[in-house]
Amino acid sequence: MPVCQHCNTEWTWQQTFKKIFTFKRSLTCPECGATQYLSRRSRNHMSILAMIPLVIGLPLVGLSLPASIIISIQLVTFAAVLTWMPRFYTLTNEEEAMW
Repeated sequence: MPVCQHCNTEWTWQQTFKKIFTFKRSLTCPECGATQYLSRRSRNHMSILAMIPLVIGLPLVGLSLPASIIISIQLVTFAAVLTWMPRFYTLTNEEEAMW
């Protein structure tokens, strides 16, 4: 779980999960209110994790599986990715460039 770089408080899974859907560049610590940013490494991990359901789904379509099976597998994969995303969050005090 991410740790605030200002107050060293570890965020809970629920707090982190809610922050996934904010789509803001900066995150606010729920304890001290300090502005935090996702690290470059975290953003890279999030990009890779978001692609996993697509990478798994394409070969399933190529195998001509029934749509119900493909959709079921995609939903389970999507739920698993969303469940694991908060564990890959790391925070910094300053916004880092992607390159």
